[in-house]
Amino acid sequence: MAPEDAASAFRAKFRLDELTVHETADWTLSVRPAQPVLGALVISTRHGALDFSQVPEASGAGLLRIIGQAETTARRELGAVRLNALCLMMQDPLFHLHLLPRYGDPVEFGGRAWIDRGWPGPPALGDTQASGDGELFEILRTYRAHDWR
Repeated sequence: MAPEDAASAFRAKFRLDELTVHETADWTLSVRPAQPVLGALVISTRHGALDFSQVPEASGAGLLRIIGQAETTARRELGAVRLNALCLMMQDPLFHLHLLPRYGDPVEFGGRAWIDRGWPGPPALGDTQASGDGELFEILRTYRAHDWR
């Protein structure tokens, strides 16, 4: 798949036009449409890279900064204990990482309890818990309230 086709398909599948939290020249951070845990995010390259080796070296510091800010926000605002970063790219070839806040206990958000069904092991990626756009947009508002400068 050509990089521009991969980027376009990724943009549509992950609903970047609706669910973007923050963008830099190199990265897009967005709420993951399927929420296996409360506050699941995706960080994707804006360079069209299909492999980690194609990501410009100068982009690395920005990647670490955004992941660190996402971790801080997930801990402070959502009650996460950890943040797992998974780089799978088996179905979606554009270089991206899934950022998954992890919870040892159920957490209340949006009027209901969210459970990390994989805790303390690997995240249960197939278990999506968001029941609709209302919850996704509430998660989006929570992350956007962070100062991303």
